[in-house]
Amino acid sequence: MIFELKQAFGERIQITSPGAGMHLVVRFDQQWSQAVIAHAAESVGLPLASSASYYSGPAHANEFLVPFTSLPTEKIASTTKAFAQALFSC
Repeated sequence: MIFELKQAFGERIQITSPGAGMHLVVRFDQQWSQAVIAHAAESVGLPLASSASYYSGPAHANEFLVPFTSLPTEKIASTTKAFAQALFSC
């Protein structure tokens, strides 16, 4: 998942916890709104959850949890590419 996200988004994302277990924490570039990111992910079946509720203070903008274990390994590349295409078309 890390490889596919970096291939698709390059410097437009920051992966903040690559060894977090069953999910990644990803911060997306400010060129997209949180709603646009969530909609693009939902449209291709990529599970994302805003990390905002996990902060007691101000949350990081455009930061999401990506629970990659819910995707079959053979679908990670195609789903990530479809997500990137959906997001870049917004």
